[in-house]
Order: sequence, then C-alpha cells, then structure tokens
Amino acid sequence: MVNVFYSFRGEHPEMQHVEVQTSHYHDAVDLIDKYPWREEVALFEEHGEGGGLFFTVGDEDDKYACFQLVPTEPDKGLLCFWLVLDKGFLGIFGKKTINTPFEEVSISEAKSKIKPLFDYSIEQLYECHKKP
Repeated sequence: MVNVFYSFRGEHPEMQHVEVQTSHYHDAVDLIDKYPWREEVALFEEHGEGGGLFFTVGDEDDKYACFQLVPTEPDKGLLCFWLVLDKGFLGIFGKKTINTPFEEVSISEAKSKIKPLFDYSIEQLYECHKKP
C-alpha cells in the first residue's frame, strides 16, 4: 500500500492537505495528472510557499521509502527520494539509508520514477538505489 499525501491551494487561500492510500500505480498517476500544476507554480511565486506530493511506503517509525515531488513549472517538478531500511545502532552504526538530492524532472519522468514503489519491497528498493 502506498500513501499519497498532497497539498495545494486550489480556489482557497489556505493550503489544503489530502491523504490517499492506494495499491494501484494508475491511481497515483491520476493524482499527478489532476494536480493543479500551473496554479501551484503561480501561487508559489505569489505567496513564497506551495504544495507538493509525497508518495510513501512503509512505516516512518521503522523502515520506509518516500518520493517528494514539488512543482517548479507547469510541466516540471523537483523530485527527491529517501529510504530508511535500518536506522542502525544509535543512528550511526549499521545504518542503511538513502537520501538523494532534489533533481528537476518532467512530470512523465516523475511518474516513471515513482513506479517502483508499487512494484518492489523496501529491501528491493534499497538494493536498486544504494551506491556501490
């Protein structure tokens, strides 16, 4: 099950927050397609803060993987990925984590990059993304 959290203003001045759970990739793609990209980019420029989307799998108190997608243009966004497989002893020893910097991607690229959240376990995602 993938949790999708997204924030946007829409027609209201206050930020709205929505949470959806799905096990279907096409549901996540539908949310991305329906997200008000153009409006959020304009409102970010006006207010200095904006919305975005989070796609998470797992339990943030244990092990999890997450993609964050933040609109930067009507057809682009900043995408970041992080994963915690093992927090390690004292948060230092034996730690197995991945934290990638934000990269600008097209919306179609973002869709393809989040797909593994629906296809792989957290352990498999770690193996795919860890640095050699």
